[in-house]
Amino acid sequence: MVGASWTLVCSEKGLGMAAINSAFNNSSQVMDITGNQIGKSNDPEKYNAFKILEPNMKDKKVAVIGHFPGIDKLNEICELSILERDPQPGDYPDSACEYLLPEQDFVFITGTAFTNKTMPRLLQLCKKADIVLVGPSVPISKILFNYGVKLIASFVVVEQDLIWKAVQEGKKMNIFKSGGEMICINL
Repeated sequence: MVGASWTLVCSEKGLGMAAINSAFNNSSQVMDITGNQIGKSNDPEKYNAFKILEPNMKDKKVAVIGHFPGIDKLNEICELSILERDPQPGDYPDSACEYLLPEQDFVFITGTAFTNKTMPRLLQLCKKADIVLVGPSVPISKILFNYGVKLIASFVVVEQDLIWKAVQEGKKMNIFKSGGEMICINL
């Protein structure tokens, strides 16, 4: 019974974030913050925060919370620490954040930290770092910049019909190729 209860709570958190993001992660919110119109890009990597900041991370201490696809390539240019709840070989367990994060130059935090309630503590630990919130579950909200966030790298639906069709069909989809757009915002 405990497992079922936990699953329900996790599902409710996910639905809560989806509701928040339906209000914040849209073209009008991006226009309000940046003054720029958003449209579908032909280059899905155009707003990849890791690639955008790569020149700034050379020879720096960089922590990434969440093992993102292809992130291991950063080992070639910086001192990379990957923190993960379910660590892969070479990753640190997420509990190492108390020791690793205060010494970092850059910290990339997955949007999942909102749903698992670790975001407030992670932000406290990163006071000396350039903080980047990254992933499709990150809300696009100006208020995040009040907490030391330097860059929001998230997701906006630009073609609702394509996304809705994929959801209705229950398909596993690449959201960035099915009507969505990555976006990076800083102030």
